[in-house]
Amino acid sequence: MQYVTVQCSEVIDEGVTGFIVDDETTAVSAVEQLELLDRRLIRTVFEQRFTARRMAEDYVRLYRRLREGQAHAPLPMPAVLLSFSRAKNP
Repeated sequence: MQYVTVQCSEVIDEGVTGFIVDDETTAVSAVEQLELLDRRLIRTVFEQRFTARRMAEDYVRLYRRLREGQAHAPLPMPAVLLSFSRAKNP
C-alpha cells in the first residue's frame, strides 16, 4: 500500500503488486483487498524490476546510450512487465 506520490506508480502496479491510496478510507479498503494479490506475480515483477542484476543491466544499457548519444530516449519496459501491469486477479 502506498499513498500517492510522484514515484509510487514506478513501484506499484495498481491492483497487481499493491494499491495506491489517497487517504485513510481508501487505505482501509486496500487492506481488505490484499488477499486478492498474487504473491508469485508480485515476486516475479520484483525480480524483473529491482534485483541488483536487473538494475545493473539497466545502467549498462543507459551508459551505452550515453556513449552513443541516445540518452534522451527512455529505456524500454520489459515485455513481461507490460503484460503484468494489465493483469487482473481472479
